[in-house]
Amino acid sequence: MTPVFLFGTLRDRNLLLVVAGGDMSVEEAELPGFRVARAEGHSFPILDERAGKAGKGVLITPDAAQLARLDYYEAPYEYTRVPVTVETAAGQVEAEV
Repeated sequence: MTPVFLFGTLRDRNLLLVVAGGDMSVEEAELPGFRVARAEGHSFPILDERAGKAGKGVLITPDAAQLARLDYYEAPYEYTRVPVTVETAAGQVEAEV
């Protein structure tokens, strides 16, 4: 399964466990060239492309059932997962955001 970079509310471990329906490994990660910002007029976070910045988040590797649950949770925001390269303590990792 492809790792997934989370930068918003799902960074909260307790919320992640409830939404995903089970535990998984979580590690700190950053997305170079972006910052985490609040969507204008809303309370949810977005990624804003910014040279020289690095959006902080976490990297998870959900199983298929957990990914389906995470997708369902995010569905109201009409998001689409896209490939990215994130930085972890171990180096660069290909993931989706």
